[in-house]
Amino acid sequence: MNMFKLGVRYFAPRVVHASSHHPNLLFVKTDDSIIVVDLSKECVPKVLANVKIVQSVLTKFIFEVNANYLVVTTLPGKVQEYDLSRIFLKEITLTKHYPLYGYRIPDDHEFSIS
Repeated sequence: MNMFKLGVRYFAPRVVHASSHHPNLLFVKTDDSIIVVDLSKECVPKVLANVKIVQSVLTKFIFEVNANYLVVTTLPGKVQEYDLSRIFLKEITLTKHYPLYGYRIPDDHEFSIS
């Protein structure tokens, strides 16, 4: 797949995530963003969104997807929620920042959402 033809100028995938809630979508983690790719019935990939998560490629983050939200945790202490209800209109919007009340997220953390 040539990502340049799909509108992505630099492509260095780190993780590819699929969700049972969105069977035709792939969520591709790069060093600083999450690229959402729609794989249509004709097997023609289309980039729906390129969500810039962090400003520096040295900042670590992980994410999970459920039916309605994309939740991202960024070290050392940021949790963000993005709305996926208008994903096919190419709109993924940041809806919440969750407070951690002074706690820090450990480097080797894992999380899940329901």
